[in-house]
Amino acid sequence: TADTDADQAEDKAPKKKQRRNRKNKDNKNTAEDKIEADGATTTPAKEAPTPAPAPAAPALPPTSNLTPLQQAMRQKLISSRFRHLNETLYTTPSAKALEMFSTNPELFDEYHAGFARQVKESWPSNPVDDYIKTIRTRGAIPLPRRGNPINPAKGYPLPRRPTGLCTIADLGCGDAQLARALTPSAKKLKLKLNSYDLAAPDPLITKADISNLPLEDGAADVAIFCLSLMGTNWVSFVEEAWRILRGDGKGECWV
Repeated sequence: TADTDADQAEDKAPKKKQRRNRKNKDNKNTAEDKIEADGATTTPAKEAPTPAPAPAAPALPPTSNLTPLQQAMRQKLISSRFRHLNETLYTTPSAKALEMFSTNPELFDEYHAGFARQVKESWPSNPVDDYIKTIRTRGAIPLPRRGNPINPAKGYPLPRRPTGLCTIADLGCGDAQLARALTPSAKKLKLKLNSYDLAAPDPLITKADISNLPLEDGAADVAIFCLSLMGTNWVSFVEEAWRILRGDGKGECWV
């Protein structure tokens, strides 16, 4: 009898354990089904890593911090840029040059910075300085009284209108050096200064293609081309100067 009871106990133990495991499994499945059905519990999403900031573009070193070799290379680059722009202005029509400077205004400043450097380093003189001096000298000479001829010994005055005003058109004025030098004394010398070029970085400059100027026929007394007959259509610049000069034969074209 004892052996029989022991055997029955051993048979009941594993069956009881199996029932308990099956119950736990059913409870787990029921809970998972409930979670899936009502969405009460969700797996937390992982946060996307914050992207590292893009590195800033390195700033160009100040000119003062460049080594002598770097400074020499920088100057060669500036000179090369000037020569390229200079060649472009000589080998294209003025309309194309106007379009180029309108699209990239900084090129106008680059060109004239390179030009100024070239003049300073290798030119014996700048012709615009001679023109400024000539205008000041001749502007101070009064016109002879009506009916009297000009006295060469006293010099030749600028061509003027009956009002005494002399209108000067600087065609292809660059950085308007002539106008900047003469504007302070323009009232005293009775000058009206008109400056034209493909870009107008200075208020003294009017942006224009000098083959098509915003001036009436015969409006100018002096037309000046100071290193500005550049472009494959340069002849049209001269024709335009002829159009704007006074028609009595007393206008002057300086080249």
